[in-house]
This record gives sequence, C-alpha cells and structure tokens, in this order.
Amino acid sequence: MLLAFGVLVCALVVLTIIARKVAAHNAHPLDERVRRAMQLRRANALDVATKPVTWLSMPLVVVTATAALVWWLHHIGRNNAALAIGLTPVVAAISVLLYQARFL
Repeated sequence: MLLAFGVLVCALVVLTIIARKVAAHNAHPLDERVRRAMQLRRANALDVATKPVTWLSMPLVVVTATAALVWWLHHIGRNNAALAIGLTPVVAAISVLLYQARFL
C-alpha cells in the first residue's frame, strides 16, 4: 500500500512538472528528448502490440463503447452505474473546456 502511494506521489510530481512546462510553452526540449528516446527503443513487435490501444483510444470508438456500456447497464437495471459512467466523460470534457477558457 505504501509503495503504491509512493508511485502515485512520484507520478503526480512528474506530471505537475510537465504540466507547468507545457503551460509556460517550455516543453519542446523535453518533448524532443522523450520522442528521440522512444524512437530508439521502437520495435515492430511493440508497434503490433500497441496498435489496438491506439485504435481503442480514438474518440469515436470511446464514445461508442461508452454509449453501449451505458445502454447495457441501463438495460439490466444498473441505472446509477449507467448515470455515473455516462456523466464522467461529459464532466471531464466540461472541465477541460473551462480550464482552456481560463488558462489558455
């Protein structure tokens, strides 16, 4: 439990640093270093393994899968779960838009 908390805190610190660099428009050198490092380690087997993840992260697929899950949960009587899952992307989208309107 303590290890998981430590990993969470480290991830939070790293993401905070990156977010501050992005907000200050100062992330390009970091982005280039990470991109070069990833390209050096690129392999065809890894490309094949990550292709489904790339397809599943497309907005049309995510929206369709979320809508299907909400419908199924509503259909089997799990209305609270359907509501929570259906509202989560909407709240996230509104939060991003509000953040962009305020800070960007």
